[in-house]
Amino acid sequence: WRKEQIIEHLWAGALRNPANDQFHVSVHRIRRALFKECLVFHDSMYQINPEMVYWLDVQEFDKALTEAEQASDGAQRIQALERAIALYRGDFMYQVDAEWCLLRREQLGTQFLEAMANLGRAWHQEGDTMRALEFYQKVLDRDPLHEATYRDMIQAYMAVGNRTAAMQTFQQCAERLEKEFGVSPMPETLALYRRMVMDG
Repeated sequence: WRKEQIIEHLWAGALRNPANDQFHVSVHRIRRALFKECLVFHDSMYQINPEMVYWLDVQEFDKALTEAEQASDGAQRIQALERAIALYRGDFMYQVDAEWCLLRREQLGTQFLEAMANLGRAWHQEGDTMRALEFYQKVLDRDPLHEATYRDMIQAYMAVGNRTAAMQTFQQCAERLEKEFGVSPMPETLALYRRMVMDG
């Protein structure tokens, strides 16, 4: 990144000269803590030395999600999703309130939830409904309003003939949406409910 971009992200609102001083002090401290060539200045931009060997959990998390998307079979997809989920240890840089950090934190949190939901779907496709339900529940524990996961859970219960649990899941979804937003479930969710009623 260019120095001005880094200053804008890390010291937004600070006066120019103090922010510039803070930038150079920070670069010096990083180089002293690691080694001088860990940060390089090339084409008017500062970057981590591309020849340096390093490991970033966020980078590995993104890589695992990409591998899951490109997986050629269920086993590979499950393996990649499990690796991504294991890499997520909590909110990204939770102690930093800068806007760039908040946006990345929200993005990673959303990706983590989707990874768990996708892992549940992958296990369902592999025929392991109980394991699928386990991951659907983990999604709902973190986000009780994740309506797509309620649908996944309803379908999983219906697949194993547990109509009672499917109906209870729909009711829970409807009640939470009404309480939080004053709205009914989406048409796709209502269609599942009507199918349950007809099948009953």
